[in-house]
Amino acid sequence: MFAIEVFDQDMQGEPGSDRRILEVLGRFKVRFVSKDTNANTITHYVDSTLKHVKRVVRALKDEFPNAEISTRKVAIVSAIGSDIKVSGILARSVKALADEDISVLALHQCMRQVDIQFVVDEDAYEKTIVALHGALIEPHNHEYAIVAA
Repeated sequence: MFAIEVFDQDMQGEPGSDRRILEVLGRFKVRFVSKDTNANTITHYVDSTLKHVKRVVRALKDEFPNAEISTRKVAIVSAIGSDIKVSGILARSVKALADEDISVLALHQCMRQVDIQFVVDEDAYEKTIVALHGALIEPHNHEYAIVAA
């Protein structure tokens, strides 16, 4: 999986930036698995080949000439449950990763609280699954699942 990050100071408060990025992804038939945004950065996590990612980046540079566009190979590992609104679950998860020297590059927990996505270096993929399983599943016998994308 690749993270494609578009950082552009001109994006702040400018509607339509994400739509323009999605149009580029669509043009190259690259699907995104997840995304995160802030005032001047939009990152799409895509399941694609390096060849397609390079094409997307070239097109994004044309679309956003003042932007800094970067890519990185990553893995997304998720803790999923029907209702994981459990006090401290996020802290326990991040601590388990920190205890294994796994750096969390990004994370997302939606307000529905049915999953938490952890973006980590691709090399930390299996170690992340093991650490989260050990912290969330084994000691508590909860009905959560740890999945990877």
